[in-house]
Amino acid sequence: MSVRPILRLGHPTLRKQSTPFTRLDIIKSTPKFRSVVADLHATLNSLPNGLGLAAPQIGHLWRVLVLEQTPLEAFPDVQTFSRRVFVNPVIEVLSDDAGRKEANMRIIELCQSMPDLAGFTKRYPKIKVRYLDEQAKECALIASGYHAGVFQHEIDHLHGKLFVDHVLPGELYDQEMFRAYGSLEGSCIW
Repeated sequence: MSVRPILRLGHPTLRKQSTPFTRLDIIKSTPKFRSVVADLHATLNSLPNGLGLAAPQIGHLWRVLVLEQTPLEAFPDVQTFSRRVFVNPVIEVLSDDAGRKEANMRIIELCQSMPDLAGFTKRYPKIKVRYLDEQAKECALIASGYHAGVFQHEIDHLHGKLFVDHVLPGELYDQEMFRAYGSLEGSCIW
């Protein structure tokens, strides 16, 4: 288990598709599976403000991420959970409260791979995430609002996509300037 450097915007690995782990890799807890998961945990532990981390961000092109949802004062209704490993996660878009399946939730996004940038995107407000856990058990959870945005952001990394690919026109900011002058009115934040 080692803390790995976070790859930064421009590194070619961040733009590549990740390879799924086989159930056998997980069940047998192969060295490559154990190594990727351990590196993700160690690296996320070393970050001061990390909620989640995808394997490509630390140079592993495997479809796995770790994510935790801690209580947030700004979002008291967000479902919390302790850190989990999500292997081969897949998103299914669900209808929102109005019966639509549109990426219509405005959200501000930040990323460890782009620590100087912040940007507004539109994400799906309600999703189902199907995944395998560390024992290769099939799992699913429903996420909405802020929580749904975080999952979409992290799973995008597994497809070689970054939040800057989704930024609304004219809505990409220097983080420091955004914190000083930006408005978060009507947005979800992480």
